Amino acid sequence: MRQRGQSIEEANRTYYDTVSRCYDSKHGISSADMGWFIEDVSRLLGEVPVGARVLDCGAGTGRCAIKFAKAGNEVLAVDVSGRVLEICRRNAALEGIHVTTLEADCCNIPLPSGTFDVVVFCAALSMVSQPR
Repeated sequence: MRQRGQSIEEANRTYYDTVSRCYDSKHGISSADMGWFIEDVSRLLGEVPVGARVLDCGAGTGRCAIKFAKAGNEVLAVDVSGRVLEICRRNAALEGIHVTTLEADCCNIPLPSGTFDVVVFCAALSMVSQPR
């Protein structure tokens, strides 16, 4: 629950740090179940080429990020919660792949425009206080 004076980002960080250990089991979706998402992204954007630089905003435990990485892409998973990103890295390692992670607010990523070929918000855009 958001406390008085607490930003949306701070509230999200607190919540996801708290539920990080049980998030995947609670939501029951693994990276293996995310094939439909890659298909939808490909349909909307055209085929995502192997080796594309993908930014996954609000990456959480890595469901989308891992799917993109397994498809041969270079992925940066960004989330406000360091704890879910720890799980993301562990989940990626269990799949035998690498996903780079960054603990940051998706609206303030310290990288220049044009760094990525594809940017995805998999169910995270609603948690951004000032989308641009």
